[in-house]
Amino acid sequence: MADGPDLNRIVSYADAEGKMHDRPVRRFFGLVDGIVGGEGNGPLDPTPKAAGVIIAGPNPVAIDLAAARLMGFDHRNLPVLRVALESHPLPLAAFEHADVVVRSDDTRYDGRLVDLRGRLLAFEPHFGWNGHIEITESVEARSLA
Repeated sequence: MADGPDLNRIVSYADAEGKMHDRPVRRFFGLVDGIVGGEGNGPLDPTPKAAGVIIAGPNPVAIDLAAARLMGFDHRNLPVLRVALESHPLPLAAFEHADVVVRSDDTRYDGRLVDLRGRLLAFEPHFGWNGHIEITESVEARSLA
């Protein structure tokens, strides 16, 4: 998802000749190396932040939803994730945000995304997004479903 919904649709729905199909023709497995992440003025000048996580899965939307939640961001305020979950003739997700489950050996990160509490890894967003995308107690009270 880092490159946007359109590129992910191409990866999923285009065959080796570049012809688009009405169903996915490729399988996907993504891996995010979050041992050290970047926060603040990214992606060009991020501040390194030790996060100690690796996120993996068979769907780019689920991976990015998990990453955003662990970073402490509300997916509903991230346009690329909001668009990725919208109805589309070539859907990227056959599930809702509430269906995504994280499996971890750290109990703070283990469970459904909507059941995880707090800012967890508490990443600082880019200064232009600061104060707009972070999860707050009032957001959690309304539920992240």
